[in-house]
Amino acid sequence: ARLNDKNLKRTNHLMIFANHVIEVLAKVKIQTAAERAKGKDVSKVTAAIDVAQTAIDVAKSAIIVQAGKYYVISISSEANVKNDIIVSMTSLQADAGAVFEIVNGAKKRVGDAIQALAQVRGERVTR
Repeated sequence: ARLNDKNLKRTNHLMIFANHVIEVLAKVKIQTAAERAKGKDVSKVTAAIDVAQTAIDVAKSAIIVQAGKYYVISISSEANVKNDIIVSMTSLQADAGAVFEIVNGAKKRVGDAIQALAQVRGERVTR
């Protein structure tokens, strides 16, 4: 049960993080529309937004899949209890780590959209 509690805690945290990334992208979309209304070419921004949105959708799906996973510690023998627990914990850590990388990738794609918008505005782009 503790492994599943950890999984739930991690996936909840990742969903909060993903929701923050979604909020940032929403602001980029609003600002992009404002630049378009000024007659600026925002095609590169729009393309970056599309890539970011796809990455976010993939990240949200990965979080949902991870949240649905159930981890069971299978004890093979009394002598191997410690190793059996480590195997299950390692599996959870690897799975959660992979999902984190997907979410972090979505964050980076939103950063790319922010950079593209900054370029349209003629702002200095640093990263």
